Amino acid sequence: MFEISEILKLEKEQLNKYPKELNHIIRNNPLRKNITLDYWNTEFIYIISKDSLNYTIISLGKDSVLNTSDDIKITN
Repeated sequence: MFEISEILKLEKEQLNKYPKELNHIIRNNPLRKNITLDYWNTEFIYIISKDSLNYTIISLGKDSVLNTSDDIKITN
């Protein structure tokens, strides 16, 4: 998640907003092909604000269920 946050930070610096979809940060970089998957091989949930200036990334954790105690969330 930290790596994703850093990439998103660079995206915002260059484009003045965050991408609408998380998979846009992969681009054609083969090193990023699995960056949108968490430790449990589940796709991160990426929520972007309407103005594209803020986001939330959520890992569903080990149980792969949203809104449980093992969820990991970062907001910017």
